[in-house]
Amino acid sequence: MTTIFSELEVNPFEDDVVTEPRRVSFSVKGLNDKPLETLVAGFRELTKGELPRGPIAAQKAQLVVSPDRGYGKSHLLGRLFKRLGEEATLIYLRPFQDPQRIWISIVQATIQELERANQNGQEAGSQLEAFSKGVLAHVAADHMAEGGVEDYSRIEGAVKYLRAHPLKVLGHAPGSNALIEWMKSRLDDRAVLQKLAGLLRNRGVILGGRETAWLKVLAAYAFNESDGLERDAALKWLRGDPLEIEELQVLKLLAADNEGRPDSSSREINELCFQRLKGLCVLSSYCRPFVFCFDQTEFYGSDRVLVNALAQGVEALYATVPNQLTIVTTNSANWTHDVLPVMEPAFKNRFSPEIRLEGITVDQRSRRSDRGGCPISCFGETLHRAPAEDSVGRPVRHRGKQDPHQQGSAPLQPRLSDVVCSGSRRRIRKRCDP
Repeated sequence: MTTIFSELEVNPFEDDVVTEPRRVSFSVKGLNDKPLETLVAGFRELTKGELPRGPIAAQKAQLVVSPDRGYGKSHLLGRLFKRLGEEATLIYLRPFQDPQRIWISIVQATIQELERANQNGQEAGSQLEAFSKGVLAHVAADHMAEGGVEDYSRIEGAVKYLRAHPLKVLGHAPGSNALIEWMKSRLDDRAVLQKLAGLLRNRGVILGGRETAWLKVLAAYAFNESDGLERDAALKWLRGDPLEIEELQVLKLLAADNEGRPDSSSREINELCFQRLKGLCVLSSYCRPFVFCFDQTEFYGSDRVLVNALAQGVEALYATVPNQLTIVTTNSANWTHDVLPVMEPAFKNRFSPEIRLEGITVDQRSRRSDRGGCPISCFGETLHRAPAEDSVGRPVRHRGKQDPHQQGSAPLQPRLSDVVCSGSRRRIRKRCDP
């Protein structure tokens, strides 16, 4: 009896695509194309002009609204991730639990996401490796152009190639080791390091007096092995964790750069984490813009404190954090009846007009049913809704009640999860019949 599932394309009890949009591999042609194009257009506002760019102010949070569960919010994010690929630094965020530690949770999740492999990337390595090398390549190119090397005209073409292909040049290309060692030596020279920090500020990249620390931390991550002490120390610094003396030494940081002290209050650590997140986004003037996706927000229910912590976070991203697109997904009934009534009025204007997901058409339903069966990635939130987790994997308690089927409401169109898997269910029943 249990062997029948081995005949399916994917075992339906093993997939958790709802909490992992990067695993989305199937889509119904034409479904939610308009919302997808709206999000892509918003991202394109961050990529105008050649790198490095000046800081680009954030737009309002893009509010993606689903008529009900199962219309494919997470599926849409998966399509967006695949579409943007290595053009963006992609961050998927599950609900947080503690409103006093919102930035701690977001930064921990962001670092986890940065450690993921490049999306559709041609070069191996994590998102953070690509980010670090991208930043350092442009800073090095600026330094060379500003007199950091003799006879710049002789290498001008090579510098342009470095800007265009930082991962290749700082990876396995011929001459990579020589260039990397030269960059390390520049970072070890205190006078040159101060010049490099000045080059950051000339580009409008202001990092609260920690410009030199950022350069050293990014270099420690970019130019060392994945299991080395240097990378571990770099990740701790990015998370705002306190560093041991040995870790300070391996990163070559000053004691003043070790801001995450053990005796810091939660409020101080929370603020430090926000500054780390802001620093990453400011530095993306040299690299890929960030995309922050707040998914599964229905888990905040009508909890006034949690709702306003989220809204205040959105406000902070909009007002002070450049080079990033924020996306918030929600269910219509939850947003209208639970979230908006308890949200402070000042925060409501920080969200875009609703980007509504579409119901599947009769034609799309017919085409999908004719195919019979599909990858489990389309079951959506209905069949396998995994519980939300915080940044350390603890389940998030569902706050507030949600009744998407309000009396008197208009009939909902078929859901993605109801339609695309109907063929698979028929196949299962057929194989179970004696």
